[in-house]
Amino acid sequence: MGKNNELYKKIDLKDRETVKQLLYHKAEFQKSNFTSSGSSYDRIQPNHSLYTDLIEIYTDLDILIEESDLTDKSMRLLRLVMSGYTISYIYNNFENYRKRATISMFDRALEKINETQRSKEAKEDDNKTT
Repeated sequence: MGKNNELYKKIDLKDRETVKQLLYHKAEFQKSNFTSSGSSYDRIQPNHSLYTDLIEIYTDLDILIEESDLTDKSMRLLRLVMSGYTISYIYNNFENYRKRATISMFDRALEKINETQRSKEAKEDDNKTT
């Protein structure tokens, strides 16, 4: 999508921590559309380029998640995280989630997402050379 904009170039969807932080902050972004500006917050206007860049990043992340062939339970876990819940909150407050299993499931989901992105980039590189 927006692979030519500056913010998009700085986001690495092959990086576990990057994807993790995007997932954790998706609900915050969707609810408020605020951006940090020093110690205050300024509302991002929908026509602002940063807003557009973030929408493109989250759209591509959503597509990547769908292409990652995750289990139904992993998808439910990611949806909870993207809704604003932390992993520790989930395993402490949701009946069907145990601590070790939840942490492992989240780690596997992140790795699958990263691997799917690596595969996509490898295919794109192959297409460029042929």
